[in-house]
Amino acid sequence: MTSGAPLVSVIVPVYNSASTIDRALASVVAQSYEDWELVVVDDASGDDSARRARAFADGAHDRAVRVIECPENRGSSAARNTGLDAATGEFVVFLDADDELLPDYLEVLTGACDPEADIVVCGHVVAVEGSEERPRSSRGSGRMAGTAALRLALADRITPFPWDKLYRRSLFDGIRYPEGLKRFEDMVMNLSLYPRARHVVVLERPLYRYRISAGSLTWGRVPSQDDVGRALAHLDDHLDDAFRQERFRAPFQAMLTLLTLLVAQSAAASGTGADQGHPDLRPYAAALPLRRLAGCARVRPDLAAAGLLLKVAPALFGAVYRRYARRSYGAE
Repeated sequence: MTSGAPLVSVIVPVYNSASTIDRALASVVAQSYEDWELVVVDDASGDDSARRARAFADGAHDRAVRVIECPENRGSSAARNTGLDAATGEFVVFLDADDELLPDYLEVLTGACDPEADIVVCGHVVAVEGSEERPRSSRGSGRMAGTAALRLALADRITPFPWDKLYRRSLFDGIRYPEGLKRFEDMVMNLSLYPRARHVVVLERPLYRYRISAGSLTWGRVPSQDDVGRALAHLDDHLDDAFRQERFRAPFQAMLTLLTLLVAQSAAASGTGADQGHPDLRPYAAALPLRRLAGCARVRPDLAAAGLLLKVAPALFGAVYRRYARRSYGAE
């Protein structure tokens, strides 16, 4: 570890992750790049997570590891915000407590971040229990202006996650993750940050292991249209109106379409019981005006087609998505 403030702060929000936290934290220590600090934020876990984190910090010796224990559970966004408040590095990255950084994650991301680049995005591998790992990356790649990255991200061509990105910490000045949402907080936060960035570098190389358990695909926390509204309210506060107009209009319509599709997919995957217990998706179909689908089709015809299927045949949309989820993730 070099003297003075570390170059990268690794922020790990933790909630009831006792079975995986040791593996996640060990992946930080195993990095080929050493100029980091580790900020673990335990969000009032009800299991052994906090004790395990403290034991890890005690055994880290000369490594800069801090454990912050929150007095009450407030969700992952609040935990990330607590980590941001405590971070001292020039850059920040996020690691979920059930995932891992691949050994050269920090080395490659910092190496790609020149003085004019404020965000670096990498690919990841998806690790599903009982299946072979599969690499995934953003649909767009290369170096681009922050506003160009925004257009791609609105059209879902850059991944919406927080954990496959290196951020210059100053981008978060005056802005924090929206708290209280079931989903979408990561997506809208990234959309708010891209216009602040001078340049964004998008790499295809997978550097993060994203672990999915089949049980997590039951979607116990199904987001609602209210979550969509609150996510959009965050964008209203932090994204200039100009990024909804002219060359951003069609990508913005694609983003709105995607939000509704994600809510409908979560609802479709949550059903069990008699008659398959599948929920009525017609309310989600009603939330998709045809003019929005027309705008979406200009930049993402595949999303527009999915939206049209939801619009005209909600039950079929649900069946198709459940089949996709079973095939891709082993979800039942």
